[in-house]
Amino acid sequence: MDEQFTLSLGTQESAKWSAGNGTSSAPTVSYTYQERQVVVELICSTNGTSLFEAFGENPRNTFKFRLTDKCACWDGCTGKEIQNELIYRGMSHIQGIGDAGEV
Repeated sequence: MDEQFTLSLGTQESAKWSAGNGTSSAPTVSYTYQERQVVVELICSTNGTSLFEAFGENPRNTFKFRLTDKCACWDGCTGKEIQNELIYRGMSHIQGIGDAGEV
């Protein structure tokens, strides 16, 4: 991959799930690629909020994101709902994802 314009942050094969720590921390999904690590915090939204936030790189090679959506709820989305949501948002074809398994 040409890293002049893109930066690989993780692979699907490296995905790790953490259920969080009850009420003190949210569930997360983390990914790794070489020395880089990505942590995506999952926040359940029951009021229709759908938001993806990027918090940057801190410390070096550690990237933090937050996804707030009904699909982050334990019973929030079925497979069909997720597929429809992606198509609705125009993300049904994202070049590169799936080809090399990169996030």
